[in-house]
Amino acid sequence: MEPLLAPAAVVSKDVAGICLLCGVDNAGNVIDRTRSTFATLRTTVGVASAVSLGVTDTTTRYVAGPLQPKRVGFVVRSPDSLLTADLLRGATVTTSLNGVDRQTFALGGLLKLDLLGLLNSKELALVGGVATADFDAVRISYGSVVRALNNLKVYGVCVQN
Repeated sequence: MEPLLAPAAVVSKDVAGICLLCGVDNAGNVIDRTRSTFATLRTTVGVASAVSLGVTDTTTRYVAGPLQPKRVGFVVRSPDSLLTADLLRGATVTTSLNGVDRQTFALGGLLKLDLLGLLNSKELALVGGVATADFDAVRISYGSVVRALNNLKVYGVCVQN
């Protein structure tokens, strides 16, 4: 797995739905070269809302297919509690190509939660899936029908090389 890094990688962020004080802090940290920095997805009080953080690689198209799948995901941590599948309910990871969504991985479906031993922390996880369609961007969305006071730290995005 290789990280997507600046200057080839650029970030985008979005808040959809009705969400008081929701947002993304320090989005650029997910593409810097410092492994200990992170962006924070904030979902404080929301109804039918989602906070998204996307990373686009401006120089590489990742070729993937059924015979050549590519694992892709975000390295995440919960600052409030241990990271569990229940905490990530409502999270999705989506790949896209030239701005068009290709595949979406959702918890309980194709979204995978793998605990990592990175940064001397057992609280980090790789959240993502196995892409079988070409892509140049990856987006994590975090939200649900009703959510209160949850944050998710995002350290980076990685693609299988």
